[in-house]
Amino acid sequence: MRKTQKQLGDLHPMEQLLQGQIIPKIKRGSDINATIVSISKKGVFFNVGSKANAVLGDREIKEISTYLPHLKVGDSIRVRIISEESRDGFPVVSMRRFFEKGKWDILQQKKENEEDVEVLCGEYGKGGVFVDFMGIRGVIPKIQLTENFLNNPEKLSGSCPEINRIVM
Repeated sequence: MRKTQKQLGDLHPMEQLLQGQIIPKIKRGSDINATIVSISKKGVFFNVGSKANAVLGDREIKEISTYLPHLKVGDSIRVRIISEESRDGFPVVSMRRFFEKGKWDILQQKKENEEDVEVLCGEYGKGGVFVDFMGIRGVIPKIQLTENFLNNPEKLSGSCPEINRIVM
């Protein structure tokens, strides 16, 4: 009579792997750090440590295009679980807190590290060029512009220069 693996007390290799894994329970309303796994105009997938990647809520997908240039795969972002499982089987998260506070944290970190910040230039006004960073408006004073841009401010409109002096 041939003995099966179960009779010998051996577990199947997949069963051994699953027993060694601790899959955290995610709860609606909890704030967690999530890592961006995939990002596009159509959505964002996050690794939240559960059995499936989490997706960004439908309402916030419309807002993500503003932040795409500043987010990349591998970034860790604080998100809130808004649903443990959607009808597609994925947890659903919200980046609302990041939209409100995270962009300021990014600016602060870039200032401390003296890193360049890519901004979107808008209109040229009396005092300088209006710029936008993830919905945060700012101004590059006229005195900071090079002569080329000072003589032709329309060249800046719609461009994305990198600036390296941040005053908050």
